[in-house]
Amino acid sequence: MWSISNLKNRGKVAFKRNYWKSVLVCLLLSIIVGGAASSSASNANDEEQTKTDIQYVPGDRYEQGSGEFYFDEETGQFNYDMGNTFPGDIQDATGGNDSSGSLFSNVLDGGLLAMSMGMIFIIVVIAIIIAIIIDIFLYNPLKVGSKRFFFLNQKENAEVKEICYAYDHGWKNVGTILFFRDLYTFLWALLLIIPGIVKAYEYRMIPYILAENPDMRREEVFALSKKMMKGEKWHTFVMDLSFLGWHILGIITLGIVEIFWTLPYHSSTNATLYEALKYLKIDNQRNDYSDGFTQSNTDFSNENHDE
Repeated sequence: MWSISNLKNRGKVAFKRNYWKSVLVCLLLSIIVGGAASSSASNANDEEQTKTDIQYVPGDRYEQGSGEFYFDEETGQFNYDMGNTFPGDIQDATGGNDSSGSLFSNVLDGGLLAMSMGMIFIIVVIAIIIAIIIDIFLYNPLKVGSKRFFFLNQKENAEVKEICYAYDHGWKNVGTILFFRDLYTFLWALLLIIPGIVKAYEYRMIPYILAENPDMRREEVFALSKKMMKGEKWHTFVMDLSFLGWHILGIITLGIVEIFWTLPYHSSTNATLYEALKYLKIDNQRNDYSDGFTQSNTDFSNENHDE
């Protein structure tokens, strides 16, 4: 059985032994993921700003189809002038047959609203598709690469280049499997929040498994993660809670503590958890992980874990 204090101690030792490289890996991942998210939000705001920046000058006339429309400052509405297309009584919505003018004004406003809603819907769909593609082929391989770095760092001073490992080893498979992991977690969360949390912990080891076996089939990866996390979800949840104070301190310090301590410390501890579960659940060793560092020199590498 593993203990939280033991894993955190092991993680801290590995992290501090290779401190600056560990910090750099977390920093790079945060900049790439966070920067792209900020860029997407900025683009969306720019598009919205473009729509709202159009200023209509009262009295000025603007072409629309076979006629013109203008903004009436007194009524606060757009009025439509159909020119010579229809009888003169409805050429100006402010005079003569006011009800007819209002009808055309309402039709115009409704058409513009429908067109705007349709454009917004299309933009949102395109943005979602682009975000999914970026997540699959950019973020997910980087996430697996960072897990590989911290896993290797348990036994040696790992190199920062490990963050790009998945790009040279089955990056399509890696990105796709992590996409399905996120999709399944989301769908389970739609039932209620609790099932989504449970599934998130069940799938916890998937990135680490892919970090060692990037070409493993999706079904095998999910089954192996489920096997490793069986009976370990609550204990792992409590371990995550033990970092809550550090995360709060990171918020208070505007992310400084988060980048230079909490993220690499937590990531290193998670890698140690994977190492322990792999040893206990896959290699079927029953060594006690609650005391000391008796297994610190053990070779945990086992490339094939097909069930």
